[in-house]
Amino acid sequence: MKLSAKEKFSRIIDAMLYGDFTTKKYLYGIVLFTIATLVTGIMAVFGAGIWFGLSAMLVGVVDLIWWQSMTLTANDLKEQGSKERYLQEKKTKKLEKEKEKAEEKARKEEEKRLKNEPQSEVEKALGKAEEGTGENAGYRISSEEIKYVLKKYKAKKDHREIIIDSCESLGLKEAPAYIWADKKKYYFLILGDGEPLKLDYPLEYNLKLHYEVGVKANPDAEYKKFKGVSVVAIAFAPFLPDYYQKRMDTGTAFYKNLYRLGKDMYFTNTSAKNVFDITGADFEIKDDVTEDMRHGEDFKNAYKANILWRDGAITSNEYKNIITGLLSSLARADIRFDDFNRILEQMREYNFITKAYKDFYIDYRKKYREKMAK
Repeated sequence: MKLSAKEKFSRIIDAMLYGDFTTKKYLYGIVLFTIATLVTGIMAVFGAGIWFGLSAMLVGVVDLIWWQSMTLTANDLKEQGSKERYLQEKKTKKLEKEKEKAEEKARKEEEKRLKNEPQSEVEKALGKAEEGTGENAGYRISSEEIKYVLKKYKAKKDHREIIIDSCESLGLKEAPAYIWADKKKYYFLILGDGEPLKLDYPLEYNLKLHYEVGVKANPDAEYKKFKGVSVVAIAFAPFLPDYYQKRMDTGTAFYKNLYRLGKDMYFTNTSAKNVFDITGADFEIKDDVTEDMRHGEDFKNAYKANILWRDGAITSNEYKNIITGLLSSLARADIRFDDFNRILEQMREYNFITKAYKDFYIDYRKKYREKMAK
């Protein structure tokens, strides 16, 4: 749609007010050079002298060159003249400055604390913090240091955060880590107070995540380093394990569910989704339900999906798509109605689906078979 002169002028004014630095410099330059050309030209006409005439010509040439140095379309002007974009960018810059100030303040406070902290001669020589503060102190690594190690160890841009609950063979416990993959391998970059540990495995290696349900836990004693205020604690807080309670004869006990890769690398349940997404591992579970011969593969697949959904390893939409896909496939399968109904009833009893879902797919099966019979 062709813009009127008034609309074009309005967009130019908005771009001068709310545009980025380059746009503003270009538009204000045109205005200034044009005014200078007009003023010197008028003064030359009214007898101010030949030098004003030459100046008018020179400024006019500069104005023409400046005008052609950049091209702004109507859409460019509309985008640059967006007040909402301008305010959002202003807000973002303000937040970034506040974040930088907060990090700088935290860094100075940490330097001051370390400077005033008493040290033994041995600790001074080794450059270590006092032994008694180690267990409860948070991770002493800044956001800039994290960016540096990610770049140093060539982490991909689509890396994900995870927490390794434990890995006895590597001496790891409650370790924050990054995971990513390329065409051949998947990688772990495990953070600590010292040099990070990078691990890599072929994509076909141990690509099964085993479910470890009901691992006894002690929330008060675990993950102490994540309870302080630090960059790592904030970044990895969403990946701390979900604890739940069970009432026992001896009182209440706490438990957590873990996911095992290989021999002894255990991840928190909240990390499982990222491990699945990056490695493409299959979910492996062996318990009374999956070993029960009375349950078919469709029911067992629904059971696995339900566990993953409750543990946060898949989203609600992913869970819904898996269940509806299973039910639709079952409804179209060439099986007896009694068998179909029995599977749906089992799913309802285990709260995989509601009664409304069951009734819907019984009706769906009926209509599908009537359609196919025509």
